[in-house]
This record gives sequence, C-alpha cells and structure tokens, in this order.
Amino acid sequence: MSWLLNHMKKWEGVFTIMLNPFRKDGEVDRNAMRQSIDFVINHGVHGLVFLGSTGEFPYIQMKDKKTIVDTAVDVTNGRLPVIIGSSAFGLEDVLELSQYSQNAGADGLMIAVPIYYQLSTESIINHYKTIASKIDLPILLYNFPATTHWEMTPDIVIQLAEIDKVVGIKESIRDLKQVETVIKGVTKPFSTFVGGSVYLLEALKMGGAGAADPLANLLPEYVVAVYNAFRGGDMREAEEAKKKLDSLRSITASASNAVHAAIKEGMKARGISMESIVKSPLPQLTERQKEDIQKKVKAAGLMNTV
Repeated sequence: MSWLLNHMKKWEGVFTIMLNPFRKDGEVDRNAMRQSIDFVINHGVHGLVFLGSTGEFPYIQMKDKKTIVDTAVDVTNGRLPVIIGSSAFGLEDVLELSQYSQNAGADGLMIAVPIYYQLSTESIINHYKTIASKIDLPILLYNFPATTHWEMTPDIVIQLAEIDKVVGIKESIRDLKQVETVIKGVTKPFSTFVGGSVYLLEALKMGGAGAADPLANLLPEYVVAVYNAFRGGDMREAEEAKKKLDSLRSITASASNAVHAAIKEGMKARGISMESIVKSPLPQLTERQKEDIQKKVKAAGLMNTV
C-alpha cells in the first residue's frame, strides 16, 4: 500500500488531458508531442494524462497508442506524473495497453467503464477488480456518462474506492453536489478531480484534488493560476484568475462542434508546430474557424508565446 500512497502525494493540482497531434499522413506527430509536453510543464501544470477523451483515444489504433505512451514517458522523463488512459471496449485491450504502459514507465492509468452494452454495477466492479489484480499501477476512475452512457454514482464510486489500486477519479459531470458526495464519502486518501477548469475553484473549495482539464493544453498558465492562488490562501486572487481564464474560453467558442481541433489550432497560434488535424470521424476545422481562433489568440496577446 505504501507505493500507492507515494503516487497519491503527487496526484493533485492541474493535470492536463493532453491532445494527441497527428501529421498530415495520419501518423503520430512526436515532435509536436514533445513541444506540447514541454510547453505545459514549463507553464506549471502538475501532471499529464494521455489518451483521454481529449486525446481522441476511441479512434486511435493500438500501435499508435503505444507510440504515444513511449513518447509521453520519454519526453516527460520523470518531471511530472504520467497517467495513461487505457479505456477500451473490452478487457483484453484495456489490459494490453495497461501492461504496456506499466512496462514503459507510466505512473498510473485512467480507465472509464466499457461502452456499448448496458452493464450491471456488479459487472463494472468486477471489471475494475480484474484490472487491479493484473496491473501494478494506481488507477484513476473516469466518470463521463455523456459518452459512456453509464454513470458512476457516488455509491458506486465509494464501492470502487475499496479496491486498493483505485486512488482517485476524474468526474466529467456538471453536478458538483455529486462530486462533493464523493469527496466526503470516500474514507481513504483519494484524488477527486473535476473534468474541466470551469469547475476547478468550486471543487477546491469542497476539498477536491484539482482539475483534469483539456483547456490546460492551450492555456496552462491561466488554469494553474487559479489553483496556485487558492492553495496560497488568496481567494480574491483565485476569483480574479478564474475570471481571466473564463474570459479566454471564447478563443475556441466559434468551433464548439470541433473542440479537439480548435484547441490544436489555438496551440499552433501560440507557437507550437502542430496541425489541427483530428482523427476521423471527428470534425475538422473550417478555414473560417481557423482564422477566428488565430485572431482571438492574437487579440489576447498570446500569439507565439510558447
């Protein structure tokens, strides 16, 4: 159990749900990955999560997922915790990527419930128990009912938290009362992250660990400013930092139908050599959307500010 607690000490703050950049030929862009990892680390984030929903994991082949794992671990080089999303339709694929990630040197896993079939609570609990019995890495649960169509209620999360290797959860939900119930209901050390920086400050007030946030790809320093001000005891500064962050959300507003590509385009405008290409069938940006994002990045004074 001690090795789990050692991991836990690091699992709080702003964890960036990393984008996965691709070249025009569809291959993983390892150079852009390197730049984006260095970018968010240099701007103060506290952890990195690869192959989450923002990382387009449902549409990436296993061989490319392994390339992403290798690059993530190599480039990060121990500077921050590296968590790999190993969610998949079936147990075998979850175990394959989880074992690969463990061997590569990842620090943990983030795993959502298997999608497609309506599974019983017992089946879900057994799924996580099986993974935990075969993998020696801490597990971050991933509750995203909008995509999995299966909700981890607080009662279920509390049951899953009884599994030794389950050490936290990313709550991609809007019901903060439910998040608070989890924070108060789990009795062991447990990292409860909200799934977006829009809820970060409220979650911290409840005793949450932080945010596992996609916007921290594009605006890492602004998300981190909210967290650092709160932890420093300056609530007024935290509120001001949140207002500033919220004002910058408009950068990608014109492409709300293509948020993955929009964040990539914003990062490109900030100076990272990255294409805004996303995996099909996710929507690509129109030229008008690209121009709008670039104009807003420039207006915010963020053009080429890597």
